[in-house]
Amino acid sequence: LLDLLKSAADGGRIVNVASDYAGGLDVKDVQLQANGAYTPHRAYRASKQANRILSCKLDAALRAQHSRIVVNSMTPRLCQTRLAEIMGVSGGRPAHEGACTAVWLATSVQPAALEGGWHWRDEARRRCEFHAASAEEASTLVMLVEQQIQQHVPDKILTWMSCAEDGDCATICSTAAQR
Repeated sequence: LLDLLKSAADGGRIVNVASDYAGGLDVKDVQLQANGAYTPHRAYRASKQANRILSCKLDAALRAQHSRIVVNSMTPRLCQTRLAEIMGVSGGRPAHEGACTAVWLATSVQPAALEGGWHWRDEARRRCEFHAASAEEASTLVMLVEQQIQQHVPDKILTWMSCAEDGDCATICSTAAQR
């Protein structure tokens, strides 16, 4: 898909739907198999943290390649969805309101929407607090993703996942955060 995005007239955009509820990721136990580690809320939070780390990494790697692809993550905030209901969370706004930021990021010609490396909540953007993930944590997460891809799509390694030539993933993310 990256090749198709690279060929797009505007460079293409990637909008990852994440959450402000992200956190608690343990790259040594991403399957939450430690005794008592799994709860639906913990799994959701950890997956959203991984999503945000990988968004930062992808944005930084594409910029290092001088790509025009824009990568951002966003939170729809708490929405009235089946997932929220299953997790025992009530309230929130209608799902179509939660989708507005993702649609805006994917389609807007406003300058803010054309700049990558941000985590958005409605109209407010900020640098993701997970951009400073340690080099070891980011590298481990990327390795785990590559392993999953190799199991399901042999010989299709995502080249964006390789770290900078010196292998310093933290530097890549820190550099992206300073833009």
